Amino acid sequence: MGTEIPKEISSRFKFVVIAAKRAVQLQRGAKPKMQTSSTKWTRVAIREVEKNLVPFKDTFVAETIAHPKGRKKSKEKDKD
Repeated sequence: MGTEIPKEISSRFKFVVIAAKRAVQLQRGAKPKMQTSSTKWTRVAIREVEKNLVPFKDTFVAETIAHPKGRKKSKEKDKD
């Protein structure tokens, strides 16, 4: 089964990040944007992204990498 990456998404990496974020939304209770027989949220998310049903911003991936959740810069220098 081949995955069709929409031309609006410039790389496979972006596609994977967008689909992963959408799968998390679905797992947390978001309603699917299309009818599907699949019970796996990852497959539903991939299909939604393939059909351009998931809006995204171009800066989305860069922000996700630059500021991952749970990591904060320490303002204090190590004191040894």
